[in-house]
Formats: sequence, structure tokens, C-alpha cells
Amino acid sequence: MKVDQDQKIISLLLAGKAPKKYEGKEVVVQKGEIYILPSNDKGASNLLNSLIKKHSGIVPTLVSVPKHGTYILIHK
Repeated sequence: MKVDQDQKIISLLLAGKAPKKYEGKEVVVQKGEIYILPSNDKGASNLLNSLIKKHSGIVPTLVSVPKHGTYILIHK
């Protein structure tokens, strides 16, 4: 199932194992694909709307990919 694949991709992105082109960027993960979120509001809105239309019923996941050497604290 693609949702499991998305979770694996998100885990890799947050674990610092992302390709350099994604480091320090906001990305969208949906159906096993990674899209860099445009920095302007209109571009980001257009990307999200097109992904929602393309894959109806599957909500895209927004992820902030840390730069190499950045630590993320998680409280459980």
C-alpha cells in the first residue's frame, strides 16, 4: 500500500538520510513521490490543489526536511 511507502519516505527524510536537494526544504509526500513545495503561497497552493485533484481521497503530507546536522527533539 502506498501509505506505508509514504511513511518510509518520511522517516528517511526526517532521519537525515534525504538527498541533498531536499535538505532544509519543505516537501510534500504523496503516493511514494516527493515534491518540493514552492516558496511562494500561490505556487504552493497550486501544487497542493493539483495533487489533491490528481489523487482524490489521499491527503498529501507536508514535511520540513532538516539540514544535515540538525537535531529534532520528539516528546512522546
